Amino acid sequence: METPTTEPPVKVAALCGSLRPGSYTAQALRIALQGARERGAETSFIDLRDYRLPVHPGDKAIAATDPEGQRLRAAVRATDGLILGTPEYHGSFSGVLKNALDYLAFEELEGKMIGLVGVSGGAMGAFGGLGGLRHIGRALHAWVVPEQAAIPEAWKVFDSEGRLKDPRLAERVAGVGREVARSPGITSAVSRWNSCTPGKRPPGTLAQRRGGHPLVGWPEIEY
Repeated sequence: METPTTEPPVKVAALCGSLRPGSYTAQALRIALQGARERGAETSFIDLRDYRLPVHPGDKAIAATDPEGQRLRAAVRATDGLILGTPEYHGSFSGVLKNALDYLAFEELEGKMIGLVGVSGGAMGAFGGLGGLRHIGRALHAWVVPEQAAIPEAWKVFDSEGRLKDPRLAERVAGVGREVARSPGITSAVSRWNSCTPGKRPPGTLAQRRGGHPLVGWPEIEY
């Protein structure tokens, strides 16, 4: 009898687009990472306060030599999925996050699962900023999961421990992390399934291997 192979855990990181100490963006991302851990993922938190990234020079060759940029690219390349978090500034995402994303390229993001979390001080949420990040993800050939979380009036929805007071909102944020943690295994399975000849495809279905919860609209393909 063949011994079933154990797949390594999915690695999910959160990239925080806020430098403010005690930022609501960071608090929201930690909730999303908890959701990813519930799916069995290994998680990490990329805090841009730990990097001394200069403003991107606009020259890829020069940017490629920056040691902080190299460190950021290595951290992102080591992940299967990435959760981007941003405060909304003037209807868009933060400048510090844009600068960090400018240091990343296809090598870091192509084919990667990306989830989006945004916070704002106003009642409309961070939809403007999240829409811009979704465009960037598509431009770099990443898979931006449909689920996203926009947190309005962030100054009054968190408690002193960094938890969201509204359980429905907390569930939505955690859901982003769960989707990012679940999706890399699905696309990896699809890739491996497509690379196998029909007679050599392993038994079982994708839904069975992923806990019976395929993405909506995905067929029951063999895995």
